Amino acid sequence: MRVTSEEARQRVKSEGWCVIEGVIPVDVVAGIRKAVIRLVDEQRVEREQWLAESHRLGQRHGADGVENAQAIIDGIPNFAPFIAERRVIEVAEAFFGPYVRVSSTSAIVTHPNSKRGYWHADWPFNQTFTSHIPAPYGDVVIHLSSLFMLTDFSVENGGTLIVPGSQRLPNNPTADNGADCEAPHPNEVNVTGEAGSVLLYDSRLWHSIAPNRTSQPRVAISVRYAPWWLSLEVRRKGSPDNLRIVVETNGKDNSVPLISKSSFDALPEVVKPLFRHWVEK
Repeated sequence: MRVTSEEARQRVKSEGWCVIEGVIPVDVVAGIRKAVIRLVDEQRVEREQWLAESHRLGQRHGADGVENAQAIIDGIPNFAPFIAERRVIEVAEAFFGPYVRVSSTSAIVTHPNSKRGYWHADWPFNQTFTSHIPAPYGDVVIHLSSLFMLTDFSVENGGTLIVPGSQRLPNNPTADNGADCEAPHPNEVNVTGEAGSVLLYDSRLWHSIAPNRTSQPRVAISVRYAPWWLSLEVRRKGSPDNLRIVVETNGKDNSVPLISKSSFDALPEVVKPLFRHWVEK
């Protein structure tokens, strides 16, 4: 039995996460998955250059064996309708009210023999990013993260590791809160679900990349949702906030690319309000 939007909201509120099944139809998943892998391949050289510079600056991103791609709305337009799936948006609006916005989209491929990642919370709570809400932060949902599963998530292929209930804590292991960000947690669980499902979670929730012990990649798309009143300007490369807070301090960047005007114009009408703030001029 599929979870309702109200049941999903209650689970995110109490446990910090929920799996919403059947968001992407089974007959559509394979095509989107192929497009993600193609996009990751196309961006590999650019990403490796960016990672090399990050490592030079002593900054950590992700885990070995995991690749990402940006600008997926430009590269995978047939995925866009599912970003506004009714149950997902209803959960976001239940926390934020109307006028929800998408703060970022990216593709993730976790290859076979990948390594375990580190415990963290997502922006704006990840304390390693130069732009973040300083810990201790308040117990309120102000940002939601999601993973659209394009392959099954299982224990064997590295379904995302989470610590249920950790979103209620005022800090996370990216800061000095006494927890070892590298070590297994006694309460950790792997998120599992069928391809086409969505893991929706409070961005404060402690989570980590899990190793993929199978012979096939695990593929997902990350979409994050924000209320209209949460400023995203620090994530807009070249904006005054981005220059002041990140560039001028030589800090760890968390900016994401804008979408092209042509891609925006091609979006379904129900999706356009989620991206209207993030379009190239």
